[in-house]
Amino acid sequence: MSEEDNKNGWGGARAGAGRKKGSTSLLTAATLLKTIKDTTGKAFEEHLAEGYQETILNGKAKERLDYERMILGKVVSDKVGVEIEGDAITVEDRMLAFAEALKTVQHRDESGEL
Repeated sequence: MSEEDNKNGWGGARAGAGRKKGSTSLLTAATLLKTIKDTTGKAFEEHLAEGYQETILNGKAKERLDYERMILGKVVSDKVGVEIEGDAITVEDRMLAFAEALKTVQHRDESGEL
């Protein structure tokens, strides 16, 4: 950009322009979840469960598979439902606990209950 363009008000920095100090440009997950609950009266998890149940009841196999991949991906990443009791935790104990957690998910899936 030439100096001439800048003198004419074209380009360059502007006083007061840009994001204010301390502000963020990100929509946080917490803000989004709160807004969903405030707007709809239900937590996001309830909407998710209802959508999954609808795919089961309506025989929507592809959509159901998408829900299951998403849900299992979250369960596995959070290690939810995998609990080891006792002091000696071995790899075998963890494998057995994880297999038991997957059986629970499969049982819920087959029974149609969440």
